[in-house]
Amino acid sequence: MMLTSVGFEVETAQDGNEAIEKFKTDPPDMILMDIRMPVMDGYDAIRGIRSLEENKTPIIAITAGVFQEDRQKAQNAGADEYLLKPFLEHELFECIESFLGIQYIYK
Repeated sequence: MMLTSVGFEVETAQDGNEAIEKFKTDPPDMILMDIRMPVMDGYDAIRGIRSLEENKTPIIAITAGVFQEDRQKAQNAGADEYLLKPFLEHELFECIESFLGIQYIYK
């Protein structure tokens, strides 16, 4: 909702397997990957996506895990950035801006 309200197109996946399948058919400009998902967790989904791509799609890992080892595990899987839940709206928008090189127009 937060992203669509400012004009982003958003696709969702219920689990890591579905995320990989969607990536195969229509690779997005950026991925926000929840680490805790059923069937296949976000770490494995990130590794699966990284094994398929030629160009590196920015992936932001999102989790409630607060341990430094969680951040390292996400980076080792191939995540470019790591956001802790709950995150502030501006933190997510700043990540998107830095990876996609977009500029926001504020009213």
